[in-house]
Amino acid sequence: MSDKHANSHRITIFRTGNFLTKTQPKEVASFLSQSRESIGSYFEKRTSPKIGSGLSREEAELLMPEFIDRVPGDREFNEKVTEFFRDLLTPVPFNGGIELEIGLTTNNEKPVSKDNMPLNASDYIRYRHALKHPFVAASKEEAAGNPLKKFYIFDPLNVQNKNFKANVAKDAAMTKYLQVKEDQKQVDMMLSLLGIDVREFTGKDAASSKLAKLRTLVETESDKFNAVYDEGDLEIRATIANMVRFKVLKQIGKRYVVTESNEEIGATLDEAIYFFKDDTNSDKVIVLKALEQEEMTKPVTPIQKQTQV
Repeated sequence: MSDKHANSHRITIFRTGNFLTKTQPKEVASFLSQSRESIGSYFEKRTSPKIGSGLSREEAELLMPEFIDRVPGDREFNEKVTEFFRDLLTPVPFNGGIELEIGLTTNNEKPVSKDNMPLNASDYIRYRHALKHPFVAASKEEAAGNPLKKFYIFDPLNVQNKNFKANVAKDAAMTKYLQVKEDQKQVDMMLSLLGIDVREFTGKDAASSKLAKLRTLVETESDKFNAVYDEGDLEIRATIANMVRFKVLKQIGKRYVVTESNEEIGATLDEAIYFFKDDTNSDKVIVLKALEQEEMTKPVTPIQKQTQV
C-alpha cells in the first residue's frame, strides 16, 4: 500500500543545459554535466535592494518561523527572513534535476493557510523561491526561447492540463467544422479569415482541397479557429479580409481605407463592419464588392503539394 499523500504534487527543476548540450561538442557537454549549478538569491525587483522570497507576507508568516526560529511580530522576524533567502541555495544536479513536493494538506487549488499547509514546507519554499527567480523558466518551452534562463520547471500536472485544454479546443473546433463543411461559402469565409487565399485552390478538386485545408487548421490551430468562428459577422469580416488581401482596401494601423480614393471606412475593424451594415453606404459597398469579385477571378500561384521522397 502506498504512503503517498492524496494531494502529493511533485515537480522537477532541471538545468537548461540538459537540452542545450545536445548541440555542443562532447567536451563541452562533459564539462557542463560535471559543473555545479544552484538557484541562489535574487532581488525582488530590479530597482529594489530587497531580497526576493517568492512568498507573500501571509505565507512567510505561516511558513518561516520553523526555519528562522522567530515568530511574526518579533522585531528580528523580517531581518531573519531576509537572511534566510539571501543564503538560500537550491542545488540542481545536471542529471535528473531536483524533485520538490509542492502539494498542500487540504487543497492544492487553495492558498496556504493554517488548515492548508505544505506537505513538505522546505520543498514548497524552495519551489516558490525558484518560481520568481529571473534565471528560472516556468516551462521547458519558455527556457528554450530565452537564453537568460538557466533552469526550468517541469510540472506533469501542467502538461496534463495543457493537453486537456488542447483537446477541448479541438473538440469545439471540430463541432464548428462539421457545421461549416456542408456550406462551401462558409468554408471559403473561414479559410479567408484564417489567412488563406482561396484563389489558390483550383481545378476539379478545389472544393475537397479547401475542406482538407480547413480540417487541418482545426487540428493545428484550434484556438484560432474557434476565435474566428465565435467572433460573429463571418461574411462581412471575410469580405473585409479578402478586400485587404486583394488591395481593394488598405489597412493602416487599425484604420481601413479604400485604396483608390483613400476614403476611410473605419478607424477600427468594428467601425469597418458597421460601414458594410449601414444601408446608407449600400452604393459604396456594391462598388467595393464588385472590385473584390474582379480580383477573385484573377489567378494566383496555386498551393504547392509536397511530395515525399
